[in-house]
Amino acid sequence: MTFQTSHAIRAAAALLSIIATVPAYAQTRFEQLQEQTEDIKNFVDADNAKSATCARYEGTVVKPVTFDALSQTLPKPTPKGEFETTAQFQARSAPTVAHPLAVTAIIVLPADRTYARYDADSTTMTISSGVFDVGSFSEETAADVSATFAIGDRDGKGTPVPISERETVLRIYSAQNLMGATFRVSDISRETKALYLTTTDLFPFAKRDTSPIMMFSVPLARARLVKQTFTVALVVAPQPPYLLTYTFKGVAPTALKPTHYTEHSSVILAEAQCALVLDSHFRVLASMDAGKPK
Repeated sequence: MTFQTSHAIRAAAALLSIIATVPAYAQTRFEQLQEQTEDIKNFVDADNAKSATCARYEGTVVKPVTFDALSQTLPKPTPKGEFETTAQFQARSAPTVAHPLAVTAIIVLPADRTYARYDADSTTMTISSGVFDVGSFSEETAADVSATFAIGDRDGKGTPVPISERETVLRIYSAQNLMGATFRVSDISRETKALYLTTTDLFPFAKRDTSPIMMFSVPLARARLVKQTFTVALVVAPQPPYLLTYTFKGVAPTALKPTHYTEHSSVILAEAQCALVLDSHFRVLASMDAGKPK
């Protein structure tokens, strides 16, 4: 049995399992069958065209880095000095701008497990595109706006990928509105960390959030635990200017909205190379090329 045939059979088995749960409305069922058939073909083609670089990760144990650890290794260009000509500044900055880091890093991302599905008959775990929570820096509008300001004119030219968000209460104090009414204000610092990928499509072959992007075998006895504990990660190559930051003071608090946020955004600009599914010991269960052009 060839590599392609094996994956086609596993994909078809998973497809049949999904179709069996679809209500028996002829047109809807037929349309879903068309979509699933397209998804399976696209997945098999992408899996068989997978790069050797990404394929080599499968079965190995990797060492992910945290966002903070990666940030510490990135070049930090200094601004133009008062006694520095523009030509001198450009000459000093050129090596950093012209030559991206010659290293890659593996960074773990938040995973939406509702897009992982196990088929007990074929003992196959299917990971769909929606498991990677991409498309915005944050679900909080102000945090998303702050990170968008950080990337500047790159907005719309890449893919935002949230990493983490943390809120710290700085103080709670009393304030008054114009009518003299007193209300309590919570002053909060929110720190958003994210990647901004240099491609506008993480998995160009996946047309929908439900499109399969990776499949792997899991014994029935371990399937539940694997689904509950797996993580997803990206192999990325940071790109200049590497780390982008922005601080957004937010709007003044009011009696109707007494919480004041100061947004701190840190965004690493990076090229996505491979997507990985990891078990609880960081062993790679599956891989796929990421960010490749259509």
